Amino acid sequence: GHRVAGLVSRREWRITAEAGLRTAQACGDPAALVRSHVDLAVVRIEHGEFATATALLERAAVLADELGDPQLQHQCRMLLANALVRCGEHERAIPLMTAIVAEARSMAAPLLLAQMLNNLANALVIAGRPTAALAHATEAVRLFTAHPDNPKLISATLTRAEALHALGRHRAALATAHHALTLGHAQGNLRIETQTRHFITTVRDAINAQTDPTPATSAASTAVDA
Repeated sequence: GHRVAGLVSRREWRITAEAGLRTAQACGDPAALVRSHVDLAVVRIEHGEFATATALLERAAVLADELGDPQLQHQCRMLLANALVRCGEHERAIPLMTAIVAEARSMAAPLLLAQMLNNLANALVIAGRPTAALAHATEAVRLFTAHPDNPKLISATLTRAEALHALGRHRAALATAHHALTLGHAQGNLRIETQTRHFITTVRDAINAQTDPTPATSAASTAVDA
């Protein structure tokens, strides 16, 4: 019953958002046009239609820039960066996230800045740029440490561990991941605990591979060295 009701409400939400966009296009109100694009994009994200959402948000961002409304510009950039990440287009998301971090710094909002730094660090790790990711994740952890009950502290700590692992600093990554596990346990966050345990297994495998290489690995290394 709840599932059916949820599907109906999502369908109604989509119909309403599509009608809102048509109305905004008809009346030619620039601000309404931006908001209607955003509303429909949020619906598309909810349905897992990330490519369509990205196209809507790119259009919304252009309109918001033309309008010159800072609040709408910020909202569009944040949502567009998120949609790009969900599409796997991290390289396109990173410049947007970098701009969002700069905005958060200017707003003197430490928690918002920490969250944006962690988002950027995550994207950088996935994009294969762990050095920059480590710097941003470390700053995020420092900012979140003033709020030890914030679940984002665990996320930022784990991001830092992932950056260390990507840099080949596996033992530092393992220690950092264990710290994230302790934080997760203290907060009763089972999801992040499970995620962290999987990551710890991955790091331990990497450490074991370094300290006790298999004959196949040794042969491969010799071939490369030759």
